[in-house]
Amino acid sequence: MTAALSCPTSDLANSRPATLLKRTPATSPRASPPRARPRPCLLYIFSGPRRPLDGFAALAAASSYDTEEVDIERGGEAHDMRLPANRARVLLDLRAGRFCGVLVATPCTTFSIARGNRPDGAKLFGLRSPRYPSGPPWLDEPTRTLVDEHDAMVAFSAEVLGVALDMDIDFILENPAPRNDTSLASSWPERAHLLQIWDTAPLHEFRLRAGARAGLLVVPQCAFGPTPSGKLFQKYTGLLCSSRAAARLADLRHLTCNHARHDELACGDNGPLAAAYPVALNDALVHGLTGARRTTPLPRPP
Repeated sequence: MTAALSCPTSDLANSRPATLLKRTPATSPRASPPRARPRPCLLYIFSGPRRPLDGFAALAAASSYDTEEVDIERGGEAHDMRLPANRARVLLDLRAGRFCGVLVATPCTTFSIARGNRPDGAKLFGLRSPRYPSGPPWLDEPTRTLVDEHDAMVAFSAEVLGVALDMDIDFILENPAPRNDTSLASSWPERAHLLQIWDTAPLHEFRLRAGARAGLLVVPQCAFGPTPSGKLFQKYTGLLCSSRAAARLADLRHLTCNHARHDELACGDNGPLAAAYPVALNDALVHGLTGARRTTPLPRPP
């Protein structure tokens, strides 16, 4: 036995530095503060210019949702969905489970019905027709490039919806409503020959695969009030929704256009103004994807 271990307590005390003799109150180790849970995040593809007060992202933030907005006007080349690498990155993030809901507003200028027909009734097909859904072979080079780019955006949009469907993520795709379906309020026989995004092969194939898990809702945008420009446009909008989003927005089917007149046509110089969603429509889109709503639901008819 060593001498130190044989010493009485008093001897051990006298043999230690004075600093070791001080008693300290028994305390448990300080617990690390709990990590704040990240807020759920929505994905908005082709979001357009920033609207910090009344845009989709602003209203989602008011309901405690973050939004990642993807648009070339917002992020330049990194947000250019014409580039395959950027499209692949968005799809990878979606598959990784970063987002709880997806809103897609695919560019629609090559599907425009605003060109109309000649006074004598002759049909103008614009850039697309049933015979040439991706444009006729005689298009000039700039127009050919534009249609090809929009075809890539349509295919990408359908792929986004497909990933969301497989991962049970709520989705909404917004685009001008069909004009060739007589069961819809948007029916317009004089424009029924002009193809819309719903007539493209990627969207047609997606809807066949989705079946009852996706539904098309048609609403008049003017029922949501004027756009941020203050102008009231008559513009029927199609919303292709996941089944949960469709159920949340079911009351919108009661909306009708009851206006005696509208300010101007949603074409030409008014195109960008008409493209900006009314605030109440942004609120409805947030509700469709999240279940959160800042306005009262529309009343059902008696």
